[in-house]
Amino acid sequence: MENSILIYGLCIVPIVLILLYVYISDKIEKEPILLLTLLFASGIISCVLSFYLQTFLKNIIPFLKISYCDMNILQILFKSLITIAFIEESFKWLFNYAITNKNKNFNHIYDPIVYSTFVSLGFAALENFIYISTYFSQGLKIVILRGIISIPCHAVFGILMGYFIGKSKKAKLDKNQKDSKKYLLFSLLIPIVMHFIYDLCLVKSNNATFIMFIIFIITNYVSAFKIVKSVSKTRKMLE
Repeated sequence: MENSILIYGLCIVPIVLILLYVYISDKIEKEPILLLTLLFASGIISCVLSFYLQTFLKNIIPFLKISYCDMNILQILFKSLITIAFIEESFKWLFNYAITNKNKNFNHIYDPIVYSTFVSLGFAALENFIYISTYFSQGLKIVILRGIISIPCHAVFGILMGYFIGKSKKAKLDKNQKDSKKYLLFSLLIPIVMHFIYDLCLVKSNNATFIMFIIFIITNYVSAFKIVKSVSKTRKMLE
């Protein structure tokens, strides 16, 4: 019992730490707790919807039920891109956009980074709970691996999503509709592509892909940190 409490308690620590970091980094105007709670909850809902849609696709596309090692390259690409990256990031994006696009609190270019991160980590929280429950026999190993890789990567995808949503709104306010639409498209496509690459790196385990994965992870973490640090310092409000 005590071991279970410890493991499940530890699995939420990285989520709380990242959310606090992103929230505290908002130097201009802190976002309402109620709004952030709603966004976090929408992330949980998006995880549930992704699971059911992925299950539905498995029932109508037979090869999705087999393991990656038994798939050909096209099947691997389809599963990684469509049934995982596209579905999961699209649900996150839709909830995020629907809740915050016209929200009166969205008045600074850093705000959507906070919003998207809360949605992404709401998704990651439920997904993490499911993984921990499924592979509970691995104990702290699965908790640590997901805590330093999977959860931060979900946060990175969220930060990238929010970064381009912010650029889209700024371009729109500057009467630059072309750039606004471009950045809005980027806010969905770039997290999908990054999620897709992340999953592909996990499919084949050899020295080459392991090195690529480490480089990919480090690059993402550094990039996300720089985005948060630089955008949060922007003083001008979106008007």
